[in-house]
Amino acid sequence: MARAKKPKSAFGKLRDRPRRATEYEELIFGLYWTPPYYMPLWSEDSTRVRVESWQDFRDPAAFSYHTYVLRRAQDAERIRGCLDTMNQPDLFQQTASPWIDELNGFYPALRYYESAGCMAFHDVKSSALGEYVSHAFSLQGFDEFGHVCHNVDLCRFYRQHFGGFDRAAAIWDEAPDVQPLRRLVEDLMVIEDWAEAIVAFDFVLEQVMEPIYLVEWPRLGLRCGDPVLWSVSQVMWAQESYHADLARAFVKYVLDAHAENRSLVQTWVDRWFPRATEATSRLFGPAFDRLEESTGIPFETVWTDRLKAIETTYAELSLEIPSTSSVGRSV
Repeated sequence: MARAKKPKSAFGKLRDRPRRATEYEELIFGLYWTPPYYMPLWSEDSTRVRVESWQDFRDPAAFSYHTYVLRRAQDAERIRGCLDTMNQPDLFQQTASPWIDELNGFYPALRYYESAGCMAFHDVKSSALGEYVSHAFSLQGFDEFGHVCHNVDLCRFYRQHFGGFDRAAAIWDEAPDVQPLRRLVEDLMVIEDWAEAIVAFDFVLEQVMEPIYLVEWPRLGLRCGDPVLWSVSQVMWAQESYHADLARAFVKYVLDAHAENRSLVQTWVDRWFPRATEATSRLFGPAFDRLEESTGIPFETVWTDRLKAIETTYAELSLEIPSTSSVGRSV
């Protein structure tokens, strides 16, 4: 008797595709919710975006929980190894005191910014209309929580060598240059439309802030004799690069799904982009200015380059940033 052919996938909805389902597709299918096996908590009205099948979205990194955990374990080992290796007082003899003062003035509070991202993306996980979307952005939520931990570890490291770095909550609540960011993320956390939350946090705020927060600002630290922030931030930046790819993939998927989604996404960009630029420039601009004489790096150059890069990214999706007059540096 001839043996019956084994189906391409154990999951009926994946069998009908023109190719064999990948391991990632099979592992994520049904992981969060799949009709009719879920409680009736999800609604098409949870977003104004219209997509025929959210099940067709794919994480460009194709992370399953297993592959994600393995990758992030490697990242954590790199950071731990960096902090252990650099835990030498002699290493900081050339570190400029003004740099440490600037870092101590706002960096501890950024754990709350990261925590807001964690909460926002876990809300997305609970509301998104497809497990491939839910899974990808739940992993980003885990990343944001990991960045909270890295911030705490770094502040503990700096406190051991320089003192200070112990006023995170007071800085978050009171420092004038931090308040635009605090008010912004508090508003982002209560966005009701989960797709808007992805666009606002991932495609707008992180596009503006993360390259300055994790690349340009740590590069300034190198000029000031601090290799630690740069080394740890490079690991975090690799994770944020994944977030940027994920955000672009999501926005492209939405824009390709229905023509009317384009005006909706552009509305969201117009709503949140000016506030993202205000928050970022207010946070980093004054610190760059105070250190410019010793570092030779003007914030205006960094800022202009960042806006141009975002403009290019958006143009590839036929989206626009608001006019430069409304997103210029806040003073």
